Amino acid sequence: MCLTHLLMIQKLCENVTPKNNTPNIQLEDILCACCGGNDTTKLIKTYALHKGRCYGLLCRVVICKSCGLAYLNPRMSAEDYREFYLNEYWQLNTNNLAPVASRHSDLAQKILEFFSTNIPSDLNQDLRILDIGCGTGETLNHLVQKTHATGYGIEPSESVARWASEKHGHTIIQKDFFDNQLPDNQFDLIVASAVMEHFLEPFQGLREIKRLIKPGGLLFIRVPDLERCDFHHSSTAKIFKVVHTYYFTKDTLSTLLSKAGFEIVRIERMPIQPGESQGEIWVLAKDGQIKLEHMPQVQSYRQILVSVYSARLRGLLPYWYMQSKKRAKNSVRNILRRTLPANLYNRLRKQAGEKSDAHSGI
Repeated sequence: MCLTHLLMIQKLCENVTPKNNTPNIQLEDILCACCGGNDTTKLIKTYALHKGRCYGLLCRVVICKSCGLAYLNPRMSAEDYREFYLNEYWQLNTNNLAPVASRHSDLAQKILEFFSTNIPSDLNQDLRILDIGCGTGETLNHLVQKTHATGYGIEPSESVARWASEKHGHTIIQKDFFDNQLPDNQFDLIVASAVMEHFLEPFQGLREIKRLIKPGGLLFIRVPDLERCDFHHSSTAKIFKVVHTYYFTKDTLSTLLSKAGFEIVRIERMPIQPGESQGEIWVLAKDGQIKLEHMPQVQSYRQILVSVYSARLRGLLPYWYMQSKKRAKNSVRNILRRTLPANLYNRLRKQAGEKSDAHSGI
C-alpha cells in the first residue's frame, strides 16, 4: 500500500467534529519516550468522551517514524494528570467498586495461569509481590492466596486504596508510582496490569520497576494491543483516550523492555474478548542486563498505520454497506412511485411488507 493510499485512509478514519474543549487545561507537546525523537505522523484525531473535566479534550495520537511507538501528543501536563487520577478517574469509571472487584478476580486467575509455570518452585515463603495500580486489590489478593506470598499494592486514589486495604488486609501504598520511595531490590514479582498505557514516561517507569525488583525477579505486564482494535463495535473515541498516553504493539513494547534491561520470557497477543474494544498484549519478563546488540528490530510506522487503518475500515464497511443499501432501496422506491399507478404501487409495497402510501399517483 502506497503512502497516497495511507493518507486517503487517514482522512476517512478521522473523527474531526470539534467539541467544546475544556478551557482550564493546557496541552503540551512531548518527545518520543523510546528514542527521544520528534519526527512523527498522525495516527488518529478524536475528542475525549469522559464526562468530567476532560470532556471534549483533543485526543491526537501520533506514531514515531524512528521507532514506531504510538503516543498521545499533545497531552495534559503531569499535574493535570495527577489531579485527574486522584479525584476523577475512579468516579468516572464506577460508583460501585464491587462489580469491578469481581471482574478483577476472574482476571487474576487468568494472569496466574499465564505465568505460573515460570515461577520457580524453590522460592521460599518470603516471596514478595507488588501490584502497581492495584485498584480494588483483587488481582493482588488472588496472587497472594495462590502463592502464599506477602502482597503490596500501590494505588493513587485514596478512597480505592482504603477500600482495597480494608477488604483484603494487604499493605496498600496510597501514592503515585513514581513517588513510591520504596527501597531497592524488594520484590520477587511485580505486576503492572493495565498500567503502562497510563504512564507519562513508560521507559522511566520500567527503570523504576527494575530498581524495585530483585535480581532475576519477574515482571508481568498487560496492555491494550494497538494492532488489534474492534472498530466495528466501538467508536474511535472509545479506543483512543486521553487517559491512555501510550499505545503499544508487540514490537514496541519488546523494544522498551529490552532497552530498560528486561529479558522477555513469554509474550502473547490476546484476542478481543466479548464486550471489549481491543485485544491485549501479555508479557512476562525477567530482570536481566541491557543488551543493545539484542534489541528487537524496529517496527515500521507504515506497517502500524496500515494495520490500524485496515481495522478501522473493516469496522466502517458494514455501516457503509447498510447506508448504500438503504439509499439504493429508496431510489428504486422513488422510481416506482413516479412511474406506476397508485394502486399497483401500493400493492407491490404491501407484498413487500411495507405500509402503503396515501397518494394519488401520477
